[in-house]
Amino acid sequence: MKLTDNDLLFLAAKAICGVFDLPTESITFDGGFEYTQWNPLEDDGDALRLAVKLAIEISPCPATDSVMCEPKGNPDSTVTVEALDEFGVRRAIVRAAAEIGRVQP
Repeated sequence: MKLTDNDLLFLAAKAICGVFDLPTESITFDGGFEYTQWNPLEDDGDALRLAVKLAIEISPCPATDSVMCEPKGNPDSTVTVEALDEFGVRRAIVRAAAEIGRVQP
């Protein structure tokens, strides 16, 4: 089953205990002091923070013009592969995070 961008964001948020806000199709987190809008598919900073928080390994492969992302600490984790560009790296990170969220209860 192919997941939509919103499905991926929801599962990635679930991986780090976020709240999905359906009316605006955005994700909101309590960062301790204020709520911020979050979209790692479009924001480099959000994507990098997601990767760090979930210990996602990012491996660029210039020879194949691709990037691989893998959640660490899980021997059964799925490796995600996308194009080696800004959008592809962000998407690979979100897909790896979504895999973590998918297997969480």
